[in-house]
Amino acid sequence: SSSAKPFSWPRAPCLLSHSLPNTMETALNSAATAHALGLVRHGRLTARGAPASLDTLNGDWERCPRSPYVEERPHYVKRGANAKGAAFEMHLFYSHGHWYVTPSATHGGVVLCGARSDSLSPTTVDAKQWHQPTAAGGAAPMPEFEFTCDGPNTEDEPFLMEELGRDFFLRGTKRLGARHVVWFKCPATGETYHSAAKPGGSGGRAKPGKRYCHLCNKCFSANNFSHQHLANLHRPGKID
Repeated sequence: SSSAKPFSWPRAPCLLSHSLPNTMETALNSAATAHALGLVRHGRLTARGAPASLDTLNGDWERCPRSPYVEERPHYVKRGANAKGAAFEMHLFYSHGHWYVTPSATHGGVVLCGARSDSLSPTTVDAKQWHQPTAAGGAAPMPEFEFTCDGPNTEDEPFLMEELGRDFFLRGTKRLGARHVVWFKCPATGETYHSAAKPGGSGGRAKPGKRYCHLCNKCFSANNFSHQHLANLHRPGKID
C-alpha cells in the first residue's frame, strides 16, 4: 500500500517564484478572495492532532486569497503569533507528489511536515501519510494528525466539493467510514444532495443520496457508488 512506502524530503518550492495555473491569472491579478471565487462557503479547513512541537498547526486554516491554487490544488494559509508576539503565516500546498506545510512563503527550504500523496486536497490525504522531519534528516510519522472539513453540514448549508476535496468520495470516506453522511453541492449541476445510500434518517433525507465522482464530473446514486460505479469504472484499488 502507499502508506508502506518510505518517506523522503524533496525540496519544497518557493511559493513566490512558483508558477500558478494560467486559469487563475485573472483571479490573482484582481486580488479576488476565495469567497468571491466561489471556493469557500460554509466549510472550514481544520487541522488537529499535531504533536506538541508543532501545536501551531492545529486549528483553522483559510484559503490563500492571493494564490488559491498551487499546481491546480488548493493552497491554504494559517496566520498567528508566536510566544514572543512575532507574526507568522504558514502555508499548506501541493507540489510534485507531496503536500507540504512550510513556515512562510519563502521558507528557505524548511518544511514543518509533509505527506507523500497525490490527493486533490489535504482533507483527502490519509492520516498515516503525514510526517515531520527529524534532527537526523529522517521523517517521523504523525499518526494523529489530519486535516478535515468542518461546517454546518445541512441541506440549507451544504459543503462545496472544493471544501470537502473534489476526490472526497473516492478517498475521504475511507477515513470517515461509509456511514458518514455529508450534504454537498454538486459542482456540475449546482444541485444539493446528501451522501446517504438510503432515504430517511436525521436531517430531512427524503430521497436517496448521491455521491460526486470527480473523474466523471457527475453525481451517481450513493447506493451503487462504491460497488458498481467505482468498481466497474475506476478500480479504486489503483488509487493511491
